[in-house]
Amino acid sequence: MWGISYRVINRQYLKLNKPVIICSNHSSYLDILTMLAIFPKKTCFMAKAELSDIPLFGLFFKTIDIEVDRQSGEGGAKAYRKAVRALEAGYHLVIFPEGGIHPDPYKVKPFKNGAFQLAIRQKTGILPVALPDNFKILPDGGKIAKTGKIRIILHEPLSVSDVSVKEMDILKEHLSEILQNDLSQ
Repeated sequence: MWGISYRVINRQYLKLNKPVIICSNHSSYLDILTMLAIFPKKTCFMAKAELSDIPLFGLFFKTIDIEVDRQSGEGGAKAYRKAVRALEAGYHLVIFPEGGIHPDPYKVKPFKNGAFQLAIRQKTGILPVALPDNFKILPDGGKIAKTGKIRIILHEPLSVSDVSVKEMDILKEHLSEILQNDLSQ
């Protein structure tokens, strides 16, 4: 990736035999490209509709991803239905549960509920992915990426088969702790 090398830690978790929801911290626009580089072709992104307005990324989001209009209740429901169809069609789904790029790249921002409701209701596992170095290569607001090395840390998928919506906060906290541990090292 443009003079950026990467190392995948726990590569065995890339061998996915069924669809998962891929959840990661979000500190850079490089996060999106990183996910594209390592995950199989049957992977799509769920992202806020505002990304459609960014020149290069906007084209990407208008063509292959699920846009979430956070200003509209019906927009959220429509995105949810599309996400269910994507999972049923065998696609992995990338969601950045912080809901946007976090201004403090060393701290995981509180998660929004969408990824977790989807996972629990569809009984789809969550693959935690930590991206602790991307903001060093392309900081938020940065126009040009630096060259360098990044780590992509995969974790064993979290099973949600026995998790109820009432236990969603416990699931969110568990994922947050996994990612925060990687960002703190």
